Amino acid sequence: MCVCIYIYIYTHTLPSLATKVNVYKATVLPSLLYGSETWPTLAHHIRRLEVFHQRSLRQIMNIKWWHRVTNTEVLERANCSSIESMIRRSRLRWLGHVSRMDNSRIPKQLLFGELKLGKCNRGRPHKRWKDCIKEDLRAFQIDLKTWYKVAQDRCLWRRALFSGLETCELRLRERAAEQRKRRHQRATDPPSS
Repeated sequence: MCVCIYIYIYTHTLPSLATKVNVYKATVLPSLLYGSETWPTLAHHIRRLEVFHQRSLRQIMNIKWWHRVTNTEVLERANCSSIESMIRRSRLRWLGHVSRMDNSRIPKQLLFGELKLGKCNRGRPHKRWKDCIKEDLRAFQIDLKTWYKVAQDRCLWRRALFSGLETCELRLRERAAEQRKRRHQRATDPPSS
């Protein structure tokens, strides 16, 4: 509620669109995604965050629903990434940081440690942070077998994350375009009897 009031006030007082978007990126997004590098996110978490992100950007740019502007076009106009990509990048940045830590540090021991005792409950296991990391590495097209060696060189890891972010964003936009195309095709096709 407080963030929504802040967005409303600040969208109606700053003159430049670029300034509004930069202030949004510098203040609202860090508060929204605080600690996201440790979240094992599910699809509905990403959807809810993405809705807030899109609503905020549309309000900043004064885009109404009847203008028929797609979400990908809103992100392009704002020169901003999707929430999913931002969370993936922050998780992988944290993974690189932890992998470069000394072996005696607790975060590294937790990342590479295995439990010897215990039992699993019935049903599907909860999504773990390691599962999210594997998805992120695949989405950023980083090899699952050699990521550790790449992460040891900080500059190389940052380059891999930067290029991976671009490919991930491109794939997300292509997927959105395909879904939009299928939705329009279903709407124009006559119903089968």
